[in-house]
Amino acid sequence: MHLRVAGPAVRSVAWTLDLLVFLLMVIVLFLTVALTLGQFGSGQVVGGIMLLSMFLLNWFYNVIFEMGAKAATPGQRAMGIKVASVSGGPVRLPQSLIRNLLRVVDFMPGFYLLGVTCCLFNHRFQRLGDLVADTVVVYAEPRVREVPPMQVNAEPIAPPG
Repeated sequence: MHLRVAGPAVRSVAWTLDLLVFLLMVIVLFLTVALTLGQFGSGQVVGGIMLLSMFLLNWFYNVIFEMGAKAATPGQRAMGIKVASVSGGPVRLPQSLIRNLLRVVDFMPGFYLLGVTCCLFNHRFQRLGDLVADTVVVYAEPRVREVPPMQVNAEPIAPPG
């Protein structure tokens, strides 16, 4: 099976788009919690709910979207890429959990320095989390367009003979 792997540039743009989606989700969540509980609870309750929500979003945002039908986060879908197993099959839950938990290690030395370095020295552009989880980010298959049937307005003529 031939997979067309996505390089660091397209993955970086997808990550940036996902960061924007994540921030938008946090803002909407904060406004919802603050408006709902602001009247009834203290600022500490709102802060606690926000911290718990941000923790869950931060750790499981990618996992939730990768386990969906498209196997991609909103940023990855916008860039036409998805996460797959190295064999080409769909990513499984343990693989997604491993690759996303190791995102912290990829981020460590300074803003994904280790992750980008791993991508550049690997022919499949896999970061450390992908290497351990046996996953790869590939371009999603283009949708197959159906060609409408053509109608020919001509009368058949027998060959001379």
